[in-house]
Amino acid sequence: MKVLALLIYVAFSLGSLAKSETENTIRVGFAGFPVSNLFYVGFDDYSEAVTSLVLEPLIRLNLDSLAAEPALAHHFLQNPAHNRFEFELNPKARFSDGTSVTIDDVEYTWKILQSPPPQLLAYASQFRNLVRFERAGSKFIFHSNSPIPLGLVLFSKLYILPKKHFSSGSFPKDFTETFIGSGPYVFESVKWGHSITLKRNPQYREQE
Repeated sequence: MKVLALLIYVAFSLGSLAKSETENTIRVGFAGFPVSNLFYVGFDDYSEAVTSLVLEPLIRLNLDSLAAEPALAHHFLQNPAHNRFEFELNPKARFSDGTSVTIDDVEYTWKILQSPPPQLLAYASQFRNLVRFERAGSKFIFHSNSPIPLGLVLFSKLYILPKKHFSSGSFPKDFTETFIGSGPYVFESVKWGHSITLKRNPQYREQE
């Protein structure tokens, strides 16, 4: 099989400053092209590389210590038994269309994973032990039916979908190429099997 080179062009928005395309562009080369730009469907390293720039998980992992750090959730904790995980969303979190990220979006994402279409089964299997979702004021809690050895690390893979956007389409047909999210970049263009162009998301909050 012919190996395709994936080039992601990340064009930074620099306000009124006049910059050349070269100065504003980062090119990342991969050894292959993703099955889908959405990690839920593709479930490969290339798909996750694209998804992680457009969608955000609840937490991130520190590259050095692998400790949990804020992403969409700015507060989080787990119990000693690793079967109860509590989160609170960052109130500054926005999707690229300007709407707030809400608990509704988190619950919608969880429900998708509870009854996934066939194309999402591999991705959803990571979260099969999360059996109950609970709202508690401004916080929300995931309950597991058994201890999760990874603990909070699991939620670094839980990319939150915007309910308004994803509920109006179907997997995988409508989201293989483009979709919106709360991450630092948005799709500008996709030439399937050739290149993906991402631009900076103007709605993305500065890291606190």
